[in-house]
Amino acid sequence: MSAKIVYSNPPRYYVDGVEVSHEEFQKATPSRIEEVLGGGVALGPFHGKTTWPMRSDACAVHKDQIPEVMERNKRHGVQGVTYDPVDGTAIIESRGAQKDLIRAEGFTDKNGWFN
Repeated sequence: MSAKIVYSNPPRYYVDGVEVSHEEFQKATPSRIEEVLGGGVALGPFHGKTTWPMRSDACAVHKDQIPEVMERNKRHGVQGVTYDPVDGTAIIESRGAQKDLIRAEGFTDKNGWFN
C-alpha cells in the first residue's frame, strides 16, 4: 500500500494512487497520519526533523531532464537534491539544500524562509 498527502489548500489524500477523504486516509494509515500531522494538528511553516528529506512537486522536472538539471545544480553549488527517476520529483535533503535550490530555480518562498 502507498499513501500520499499533497499539501495544498485543502490538503488532498491518496491511498494506492486513488484520492480519498481525510477520514478514509486516517483509517488506511492510522499510525502514519499521527506522525505526519503531529497528532492531527498541522505543524505550520516550521519543519521538524521528520520532514527531511522533503519531496517537492514544485521543483520537479520531467524525468528526461534529470541529468541536465543535476548538472545545472552542480554548476550553481546546489547539493543535497536528487530527483525521483520515475516522476522527476525533487527530493531535498535539508533546509539548506532547499534554500540553494529555490535560489537556483529563481523561485520565491512565500512562507518567508528564504528571500
